[in-house]
Amino acid sequence: MIMAAVAMMLCLPAMGQKTKQNSRQAESRNTESRQAEIRRAYSDAMELIKRQKEPGVDGRMEANYMTVTKRINVAGSGPMEETLEMYGVPKDNDHYITYNALVFVRQNIKYFDSLAKPITREYLFDPETEELIFCFIKRHDSWAEEPVTVENREYYYKDGSLCKSLVKIVSEETKREKSIPEIHPSDGEDDKHEAARLLNIFREMVCE
Repeated sequence: MIMAAVAMMLCLPAMGQKTKQNSRQAESRNTESRQAEIRRAYSDAMELIKRQKEPGVDGRMEANYMTVTKRINVAGSGPMEETLEMYGVPKDNDHYITYNALVFVRQNIKYFDSLAKPITREYLFDPETEELIFCFIKRHDSWAEEPVTVENREYYYKDGSLCKSLVKIVSEETKREKSIPEIHPSDGEDDKHEAARLLNIFREMVCE
């Protein structure tokens, strides 16, 4: 009995490590599955946009499209221009009332200061819930040792929590990827707030 108990105690750490390993593997598979699902949704959105730009012979469009441009003065930066391209699809709610659900937004920000570079953001929404499921940001960093292009990709679960955040930095001189410790993946919170702002704009302009 004593030997069996000792053997069991020796096995406990290994069992715990195996459980943690299995948990990490399951979490990794879940993350990869969600990323693949979002990539398919992004591809579907691009096809939808392509079809929207080429209406059928009857003139009907599968998606609703809106573009908004504003130019304002930003303190410390001067004039800034923001252009939004928004795409939505007709949906029926529980009361069978048709409304427009936001699917995709492309946001282009241009600063007229010679030192500031343009920023492009893309927001992908679940048309069933209008929850943000993916965000892509591309910007140029002028403050690094050399000019670089920084790309952030954020994947979200259906409940709105962050699934995966990735950052890619490419030298604009060598075209090779590099690492800059000061530039790291986003926690997604700022982009979720921005997505909520864009959703409100869409609803005010299209859904009313």
